[in-house]
Amino acid sequence: MAPRLRSGTAIGGRHEAAESTQERQSAAMDDQNLSDISMKGAPACGRCHMLVARFAPQVVASSGTYHRECFEAWYFGRYGKRPALMAGANGDRHRFQVRETSEVRERAA
Repeated sequence: MAPRLRSGTAIGGRHEAAESTQERQSAAMDDQNLSDISMKGAPACGRCHMLVARFAPQVVASSGTYHRECFEAWYFGRYGKRPALMAGANGDRHRFQVRETSEVRERAA
């Protein structure tokens, strides 16, 4: 019968200590690699309620700010076609505005 090693022995203790040290270093490296971008003031998507990233494609509508995919999915489900979006002005390549057509105005009224 072979003798059992307890976790407090030299061999078992060193191995466990090495793993925990590596895990701590890995966690510290992950924390250092994260960028410190503040999301304070970022609008939440009106459909999925997640924050809309600064340079993500987004739609600015009268009812709020949406991810472009969320807005298109909602619009297609409601009206059966893709929305007419206008590209943003003044260097806002990632922002789109809704171009309201006469059909949409009639349905809203």
